[in-house]
Amino acid sequence: MTIKKIIFILLPCFHILIPSRAYGQEWKTKFDAYFNNIRANTPTTLPVEINDNSLAEDILNSLEPYFIDSIASVRIRSYELCHFITSTSPTRAIRTLGVDLLLSACKSGDAQTTGIVLNMLKTFDNNDFSQTAKAYVSDALQDNAAHLAEWTKLAGFLDLRALIPRIKTYSQPGKTPALRWAALLSLARLQQAWAIEEIMVRVRRLPLNDDLVYRIFPDLIFTRQRAPIDYMVEVLHQDNASCLTADVENEHSIPCGYRVMEQLARVIDGFPLEVGEGGDVITADYPTALTLVRKWFRMNNNYHILENRF
Repeated sequence: MTIKKIIFILLPCFHILIPSRAYGQEWKTKFDAYFNNIRANTPTTLPVEINDNSLAEDILNSLEPYFIDSIASVRIRSYELCHFITSTSPTRAIRTLGVDLLLSACKSGDAQTTGIVLNMLKTFDNNDFSQTAKAYVSDALQDNAAHLAEWTKLAGFLDLRALIPRIKTYSQPGKTPALRWAALLSLARLQQAWAIEEIMVRVRRLPLNDDLVYRIFPDLIFTRQRAPIDYMVEVLHQDNASCLTADVENEHSIPCGYRVMEQLARVIDGFPLEVGEGGDVITADYPTALTLVRKWFRMNNNYHILENRF
């Protein structure tokens, strides 16, 4: 389940925005009651103040004690609220504060917490990470760290070039396949030519099918490098029906270009189709959309890759 889906399940009324106004300390009492209900496993409703950006900093700081609560459900809910407030805030300072707070939750060393937080951090812009946050990520790259592969990729996303020698050791034989692959992806993101070449050698050996498109192509997107994404554009133009429709009740072969089109949409500047909130292209006619996108790439072979997101 994606972060967005979790939020919509957790916060069904968040689409209703309220005007900013002064609440005094009433909001604090409401949030304390909210978490007490979570702790008691009692049905509860979020305070409407959650939508007030003028209270965001105060609310975020009030969540810290819940990050270390003895009840797991309370801790997890506090991370989710922190993520919602910060990732939807129009204020960069609030987003930066949220990132710092989420990273601070990892200090507990709990593997579950770390996994939850790392997934949340992937939804932020790289400019939302302060120097303190980047220093924390650097320190987190330890051989015994929980979710080391994900920390490694996060370091690449944040362009932490001082870590290249350490990340390179994770790509060597003797490490787990998952860590070695994550290290190669991180190094590719860090513009290490040999890592990009190694990735492409491996990928071009694989047959074109759903496994490649769904499992490996997102990793190629992560690198934000021209050679991997050029290969995806190459597949985009192929007409051979090597993939399957998502409808299992009416499954049939289709060109993989349809899936690739959606994967490229969020990382190519000036992409010719509008992208919905869930990341899917907005179209009622996929064949026509694919034809349009193919034509666009033929006319824009010097396309620009967006690098600000994970």
